[in-house]
Amino acid sequence: MMTKNKKAVSPLIATLLLISVALVIAGILYVWGSSFSQERFKEISDQTANQIDCAFAGVNITSCDFNTTTNIIKFKLNNTGTVNFTKDFTLMVSDDNSVVKGTYTPDLTKGNYNWFDSNTSSEFTVSSGAFSTLGTLTNVRITPTDCSNQYNETSTCTTSN
Repeated sequence: MMTKNKKAVSPLIATLLLISVALVIAGILYVWGSSFSQERFKEISDQTANQIDCAFAGVNITSCDFNTTTNIIKFKLNNTGTVNFTKDFTLMVSDDNSVVKGTYTPDLTKGNYNWFDSNTSSEFTVSSGAFSTLGTLTNVRITPTDCSNQYNETSTCTTSN
């Protein structure tokens, strides 16, 4: 008669295998968790730095004029804050019926100003003839893309012919 000889893994080897598997899983979770935490920390740090910068930012529109014959808008844009604006501004000009939206890219350092002229400004992008659709201006609004909560608008743009 033949007997079957069945042997299982020894308890010592089974324990070592279980500990090894647990350590590998713990290592994988540690690497994933630490890289996730570092990415989130950097993202939050960048957002916080931008919000702090924007708290000290400011723009102001002065000397606004719209010529209804030539459809040219001019104004003086003052940087009243302590932040250098190097990215685009969104410019929205509106009357009672329509809005013209464009992108304006001035080099506007802190404490300085820049004259805007829709006819000669190479930094301004809007569709050709867009201002010709406007009647009497009711609002000019400029918003820096860096700090969208620091916009400025004026409804006192003089109209000339």
